Amino acid sequence: MDWKWSEAGKMKNGQPFETEDSLGNHNYMSIKGSFVWKKNVQPDYVWFNGTANHYLVG
Repeated sequence: MDWKWSEAGKMKNGQPFETEDSLGNHNYMSIKGSFVWKKNVQPDYVWFNGTANHYLVG
């Protein structure tokens, strides 16, 4: 449920590395950053009705 790209790039002994949580999910990858995983998440459904209102200042 969380992906922090800004934490990518860390190295161990000059090499990229990966770590996993107790369930085998990656929680850090040098090329992608850190992750937080969740289970049984209720999704939010959002639809766009095809219209938009805009206001330009001035």
